Amino acid sequence: VLAHHRHRHYDLLVNLHIPKLLDWWFFELMLMRRSGAGYLAGFVPEAAGPGLLDLQMATATVVGRHYLSLYRDLLAPLGVPIGDRGYFPCPGTVRDPRLVAVHPGASVPFKRWPIENFIELGRRLQQGGYRVAIVGDRRESSLGQRMACALPGAIDEVGTLDLKETAELLASAALFIGNDSAPFHVAVAVGTPSIGIFGAGPPMYSDYPLADVDVLRVPLACAPCFRNACAYQMQCMTLLPVDAVWERARAVLQ
Repeated sequence: VLAHHRHRHYDLLVNLHIPKLLDWWFFELMLMRRSGAGYLAGFVPEAAGPGLLDLQMATATVVGRHYLSLYRDLLAPLGVPIGDRGYFPCPGTVRDPRLVAVHPGASVPFKRWPIENFIELGRRLQQGGYRVAIVGDRRESSLGQRMACALPGAIDEVGTLDLKETAELLASAALFIGNDSAPFHVAVAVGTPSIGIFGAGPPMYSDYPLADVDVLRVPLACAPCFRNACAYQMQCMTLLPVDAVWERARAVLQ
């Protein structure tokens, strides 16, 4: 992979990963320096000195801030505007006022609202006259199939779309509802009103300061955490009722 990219002679390489482990960061730094790119930008550990990258931000600036604001500050000197929601252009996309996109998957268990809840939510949407489109990557195909079987007429696009195609579908929807995962952030970036169902992760990763983005979560004393093994049976996800998500969805769609 490194040899492939070195031959492309990039002018600029930006690493948006915010390092938490020094050994992993040193590996990333090595790859960046060997990439052959003319200008390097990214985040560096708090203890790192100046001059490691052409443009660098220390991770000391991370605490209590949403990722988007960090990326905006890093990219602004490079002349890359990303605004308050990010930027993912989908020119020519027409919004369908009767289409709702949902994403029932997530990479780890502590980010997954029960699939039974998504199915019940989908039923209510269909009963309200809305079409349901299900998105996700191919690793989540079983979730898409389960929802589609329970919701006749639902559009199962799980594992069938690339990132650009997913963005275009989300941009055409009147509303997106999904877990703490990439499709939620893509939906926000394309400007689709979005409802995120979040567990015990820190709000700095999820709470966009935007009127058309809602993040629903159950406040628990054990939060924040990133544990897949939970002594409380993932109550941060299981205790959020379908009624709460449905009422918020109805308010947005009306």
